[in-house]
Amino acid sequence: MRTHGGPGLIERTRKKLLLRRVLSRVDETNEADDYRFVEFYTRAGCPISASLRRKLRRAGVRLRIHDIWADPHDAAFVRSVARGYETVPTVVVGDTTFVAPSARTVLSAIQDHDPSLVDVPQTPEGDRWYTRCLRRR
Repeated sequence: MRTHGGPGLIERTRKKLLLRRVLSRVDETNEADDYRFVEFYTRAGCPISASLRRKLRRAGVRLRIHDIWADPHDAAFVRSVARGYETVPTVVVGDTTFVAPSARTVLSAIQDHDPSLVDVPQTPEGDRWYTRCLRRR
């Protein structure tokens, strides 16, 4: 009697995550080429990265997503700034790199470096959230 999903379960889950990642990458980088982005290094299935990405999206931050498991150059960059570890999320704002930052830290760095990296949130809830984060600095 089989009580688990079998050997195909891992492969099916991996394919679903890959498809979700590809679709979200197309959605996020489908902006005009002259826009600048906050570089966001992550890996598939990381709940901390997903939480931070969700909060930054809600605040209107334009992200360029890099998957460290899909690109060895991205993984090498993360290791170079995280003392040899592949710690995600790693976020780059201008010349400053943050390893496992909070949303508040990233938003403060954006405000100090280049406020044009944030689109003004369209919903009142997002606007209140963004303002509340900046007030706590």
